[in-house]
Amino acid sequence: MSQFNITARKASASVTIASGQTVSTALSVAGMDLVAVLIPSVFTGTTITFQGSIDGSTFSALYNHDGTAYSLTNVAASRLIQFTANDFIGMN
Repeated sequence: MSQFNITARKASASVTIASGQTVSTALSVAGMDLVAVLIPSVFTGTTITFQGSIDGSTFSALYNHDGTAYSLTNVAASRLIQFTANDFIGMN
């Protein structure tokens, strides 16, 4: 009989979109799998788009495999939105 020990490492982090702005502070997800975003109760927008970086300093709009800008639509306050782990592989 084989036994496997699988230890999942969990972490959470926050980013801030300053009042009147549209871009948050950067968050490095290098070496981690981004699995969800919790939308705060004070959020007033309806769409979230993402930027990615290979080097951690130059950021560009993030597009998926078919050339569509990666975005979440119909976003509302107090929602937990889940991702597929592969969505952000290789991003900083």
